[in-house]
Amino acid sequence: MASLGGRVTADRDSSGTLTAGDQVTFAQGEPGQTTSLTFGQAATGGDVGTAFGAIQPAIDFATAGDTVQVARGTTTPSRRSSRSTNR
Repeated sequence: MASLGGRVTADRDSSGTLTAGDQVTFAQGEPGQTTSLTFGQAATGGDVGTAFGAIQPAIDFATAGDTVQVARGTTTPSRRSSRSTNR
């Protein structure tokens, strides 16, 4: 998570590791900081959106009308999506 510019802000299952359902923040203290995101599943507990550790799971999770925002950095595609990105 740290390599993606994010950090866990609420370890909801007290596991000490990043797991689905934890609350995360990206770009902590920078312009464009994004807070109150649920990791890896639908937003919960008053969070405003969902964060993923890779682009493809975010695309797969998205529904018509959703916006997938990608943090700055470098990524290497691992597979092609059959879903359109023109929504």
